[in-house]
Amino acid sequence: FFLSEGTIRNYISSILSKTGTRSRLEAVNLAEKRNWI
Repeated sequence: FFLSEGTIRNYISSILSKTGTRSRLEAVNLAEKRNWI
């Protein structure tokens, strides 16, 4: 299956919005800190 670049961008924007983070790195750090990944 295939996800377009636009779809990925939308997913990332949604994740940043929901977590209150400003960057992908910040979101990953938060997820690791909370044992989500």
